[in-house]
Amino acid sequence: MRPFSRVLAAGLLLSTGLLSAAGLHFQTNVLPQAAAGRKYVAFVRTAGGTRCLNSDRRLAFSGELPRGLAVTPDGLEGVPEQTGSWKLSVTLFNDCESIHQDFNLVVGGRPILSVSKEEIRITVEKGANNRTSFLVNADWEKLDYRLVTAGGPWLRLSATGGLTPSKFSALTGDQITVESSSTNLEPGTYRDRIQVFSPGATNVPEIDVVMTVVPASPSGL
Repeated sequence: MRPFSRVLAAGLLLSTGLLSAAGLHFQTNVLPQAAAGRKYVAFVRTAGGTRCLNSDRRLAFSGELPRGLAVTPDGLEGVPEQTGSWKLSVTLFNDCESIHQDFNLVVGGRPILSVSKEEIRITVEKGANNRTSFLVNADWEKLDYRLVTAGGPWLRLSATGGLTPSKFSALTGDQITVESSSTNLEPGTYRDRIQVFSPGATNVPEIDVVMTVVPASPSGL
C-alpha cells in the first residue's frame, strides 16, 4: 500500500443551459467493488458550485490505495494487485467552497458466476414452440455478464446478457427466457449449449439444451 495525495481537475464544465445556484455536492456515494487482477474503473461524480465565478470542480484524494490502482481526473483506475479494504477521503472544491466525503474501497477475489440449471430438456411436437427460463447470479452484485450459444437456429434467448441482482433486490437471479422452435425441423434430437461469462470471472457456467422433436399429432385427435 502506498499513501497518496493528489489534486486533479475533474474537468467537468457545466452547460450554460443547466446553471443553477446549487452548492457543491457528490453524486457518487459508494465506490463499486473491485477484484484483484481485474480491470477497475470508478468515477466519483460531482455537481453544483455554479454560483462561483470559476465553477470548475476539482477533486483531491488522500489515503492509501492498493498496488495497481491510480488516481484519475475523476476517480480511480487500474488493476488492483491486493485484496482488502481501503479508506479514502475525497475533497471536492472550486475557488469558492469545498466539501469532503469518505469512501470505502473494497477489493475482493474474482467473481464466481452461477446458474439455476445445468441442463434444459424439452420435448415438443413438430412445428410447435416451447418457452422456459433460468436464473443467472454471482457472488458479486450488479455483475455484467454475457450469454453465448452454439448457434442453433432453433434456440433463442430473451437477452444476450445482463446484470446480476443487487444485494437489496428480492430476486435470486437475473431471469433469462429460452425459446425453442421446432419449425422446419424433422423429428429427432437437437442439442445446443448456453455459456455464461463475465470478464475476470473465475468460471464460465454452461447449460446443455436438449430438444426432442416428435411427430405432430394427427389433426382432430
